[in-house]
Amino acid sequence: MSMPMSASLVVHSPNGAGDDRPHADLHRIRASMCEHGSMIFSVHVEVRLRPGIADPQGSTIERAMPTLGFAGVSGVRVGKSIRFEIDAVDEASARAEAEDLCRRFLTNPVIEDAIVELEPAGVAS
Repeated sequence: MSMPMSASLVVHSPNGAGDDRPHADLHRIRASMCEHGSMIFSVHVEVRLRPGIADPQGSTIERAMPTLGFAGVSGVRVGKSIRFEIDAVDEASARAEAEDLCRRFLTNPVIEDAIVELEPAGVAS
């Protein structure tokens, strides 16, 4: 499920907790977080051109496909995939930091959208 967070940011959160683990696992993670103070969150940001923005790199790839024997390929769009980890006290703080990073540094909000996927990776030491 995706939820628009701003004009340039779309956030995926499978079950509202940013994680598709069973309920018991989430309780164990939260308990661990409380005992140790902070957690490490794995973040995956997919940056895409907004609909209607010309994608010359995608068009070039699409035109080359038949020459390489790949007929029937269409709608090629090129983007960026960025992965990193954030140390934060909770998921809300990690998500806020990742979203701010997208708005201020990882995307051009005029022409790009970002999809942020976030999941607990472990307890920070």
